[in-house]
Amino acid sequence: AARTRAQAIIARKQARQSGDLEAFARGLVGLEQENEIAQSTAETAAKLLFARVVVLSHRQGELQPIAEAPGAELLLDDDMAAAQWAFAHRREAGRGSDTLHGARWLFLPVPGERGFVGVIGVHPQDDAARLSPEQRRILDLIAVQAGVALDRCRFQREAADARVEAESERLKGTLLSSVSHDLRTPLSTIRGALESLQKFGDRHDPATRTQLLDTAVTEARKLSRFIENLLDMTRIDAGVVRMRKDPLEVATLVENALDRAQATLKTKTISRDVSTGLPRIVVDPALAETALANVLENAGKYAPDGSTVLVRAYRKDHAVEIEVLDEGPGFDAESAPHLFEKFARGVEGDGRPPGTGLGLAIAKGFVEAQGGAIEARNRSDKPGAVVSLRFPTEVA
Repeated sequence: AARTRAQAIIARKQARQSGDLEAFARGLVGLEQENEIAQSTAETAAKLLFARVVVLSHRQGELQPIAEAPGAELLLDDDMAAAQWAFAHRREAGRGSDTLHGARWLFLPVPGERGFVGVIGVHPQDDAARLSPEQRRILDLIAVQAGVALDRCRFQREAADARVEAESERLKGTLLSSVSHDLRTPLSTIRGALESLQKFGDRHDPATRTQLLDTAVTEARKLSRFIENLLDMTRIDAGVVRMRKDPLEVATLVENALDRAQATLKTKTISRDVSTGLPRIVVDPALAETALANVLENAGKYAPDGSTVLVRAYRKDHAVEIEVLDEGPGFDAESAPHLFEKFARGVEGDGRPPGTGLGLAIAKGFVEAQGGAIEARNRSDKPGAVVSLRFPTEVA
């Protein structure tokens, strides 16, 4: 009867251990962060082995503790030396082992599919105790499962880094292509105009000289706007857009943005439908003006000469909607989902208008940074596009 009871107790204990190990393995499947996997490993090992547990990860050429259970632990120099030896030689080291047995902890390397990924340290709650063969078996199982999960986490991180790097290279290529084209054109025009004035200035009549100077100034402004767009996009990507929100009249914002975009809109007919009774919007004036000016310049690039660009504003819920309507070709089905992405262009090929494809991306970044929204669609009454900017008002 005593043997039967003892066997029953052992069976129940093994069943609990098997259940805990199974739950540990299932739980690892849903974890994606290295620290979460390490913490689950430490807590499971501490529970099953009645010990203090620490998990160390190999990062940047050295071992670093990333999880402890049941509480924070302090590893001494002898302990870290044993952990480093265990990882370097792929063998256990420290307390109860044949190597560096003077350490307070037993360290076991954690195997992964492409090599060892870390070390598990175990210190029994009873200072005089050693791990039994059954406890060693459990520790080995935990280390193997943890190694697979940590390897999977690293695979995912490396894959994500590779995607980011590939996207970064794509953007660099796109930026280089755009810069090489859109910088060369105005620079060549400016250089040609100035060289003509320098070499043949005395032969040109006043009208020709004025025309050459106007051409150089116009192209210099385009170049300045191009550089401003690149800098604005860099600020948005870096997350350093600083705002100073103030109440602003909608009519003032519209007029300032139209003045800023007048070079692109000079061959268009501008129509305004902005009520003076609209509530003031709460925005950063400079950012809001840049966003609206970019939308207006975009309309001016794609709308044909002599067509009408309409700017209208109206109240909608607790916001003011500013719409820019043009009479251009509108958005096709392929470009519509990508209009607000960096370097997206409404027209591809040699016949496309000059620009970097950053205008709408910058407008989106500046509008959303102020708690607003922006969207684009085709007109329903005639061919053309509509871009709507929504800004919050003083009374929310």
